[in-house]
Amino acid sequence: MLSLRPQQKFVNVNMSTPTPAEKDNCKVELLESAKQGGSGWLLRDPRGLPLRRFYNTKFVKAGDNTHIDVWSYYQDGVEVYREWARQERPGADHFR
Repeated sequence: MLSLRPQQKFVNVNMSTPTPAEKDNCKVELLESAKQGGSGWLLRDPRGLPLRRFYNTKFVKAGDNTHIDVWSYYQDGVEVYREWARQERPGADHFR
């Protein structure tokens, strides 16, 4: 999850990145939303603060976790940058 970077090359996103020593103590959580039907993953640093969140809001059928359409990046636990796809094709088309 840490190898994924914002797609917009001209954007300089100040986001938290664990040191090599901290990486082993990061945790990945599976996110599931019964209400919205989405699923994804949240990466937390050793303190429990979010680092990255990749989510599929367009959940089509059980087990469909292949179409990530929201990529969120965090600095000190606060979301500082988000990319999302409104189209049914790979890659983001909106950037905030």
